[in-house]
Amino acid sequence: DSLKNISNSSRQLKIDAPPFFDQTPFIFFYNSSRFFRKNNIPFENSVFKIGIDDKTAFSTNTDFMLCYNNDIQTLEENNKLETAEAYHQLMNEIQEKLNAYNIQLISLIAPNKYTYYYEEISDKSIYQVPELLKNLSKTPNKKYISIDSYNVLKSSENQTDIYYYDDSHWSPIGHRIIGEYLKTINRELKDIR
Repeated sequence: DSLKNISNSSRQLKIDAPPFFDQTPFIFFYNSSRFFRKNNIPFENSVFKIGIDDKTAFSTNTDFMLCYNNDIQTLEENNKLETAEAYHQLMNEIQEKLNAYNIQLISLIAPNKYTYYYEEISDKSIYQVPELLKNLSKTPNKKYISIDSYNVLKSSENQTDIYYYDDSHWSPIGHRIIGEYLKTINRELKDIR
């Protein structure tokens, strides 16, 4: 309900003007000014601006992050234990087939930006806790290697710009952290063989 109210409150400003009068400049400036004044608002139904407490999360030193609305809308389904169990079962089935070729399956799920920075969100009362990664870590009897990319990234000394400020992808910093970790896993696997 809170997110629906936020969405409803973000309707565009309409002004009384003759039909030939173009309202676009007024709508642009109204929406632009909202971007700098408020947090927890949707833009164009696909991006959310969410207030965060850690101004050092991004080199822009802002007190908000941008993330995709889809990351929030999929939480209900992704938070179900059955979702994690279905993924786990599928990975085990794939590993069983790969065993015939002596191939080790490595699973790495990248946390989305919302999940990664959830603890930094200023007003958690309107946002659901992301549970997928926690549920995946609880699944027993893994026949495949599962990399906890969330904790790999969180264990890095540098926590600035792990994700792009204005995008939902890892920055080169995030990629480098994961890449270095994968090199370590690869070396360990070679030593086992």
